[in-house]
Amino acid sequence: MRSVLVAGVLWFVGLALAEPLDAQGVSRVDTVPAPSLRSNLYGDPGERAVSVYLPASYATRPAKRYAVIYLLHGFGGGAEPFLKRIAFEKPFDSLSARGALKEMIVVTPDANNRLTGGFFRNSPVTGLWEDFVVKDLVSYID
Repeated sequence: MRSVLVAGVLWFVGLALAEPLDAQGVSRVDTVPAPSLRSNLYGDPGERAVSVYLPASYATRPAKRYAVIYLLHGFGGGAEPFLKRIAFEKPFDSLSARGALKEMIVVTPDANNRLTGGFFRNSPVTGLWEDFVVKDLVSYID
């Protein structure tokens, strides 16, 4: 059983590290209105930068519905350093192109604030981060 698990993991890693095929997804940064964060006591802005990865077929299949993954970075550093560390575009492209992973949209909000983060929870001091993700961000992406 263990050798089957190891072989499966090696196969998955091999697919992820392989060169992507012709079709490649696109990453972009949007600015999202964040009404849930506007009342924070630190005066942090009421809008947030959000990184969005769109799969290769997104531009050519506008009627297709995609699963959306909300990837939340940890405390400190913000979304940009986090996304640079994991560099997920190439593995997503490779795995999707080979049929090993369904195409999906990946959304990563930048939760860096005056305190370098808020753990995505509601707070009268840092803002209503949980509400931002669950209400504002999901509505914007939908």
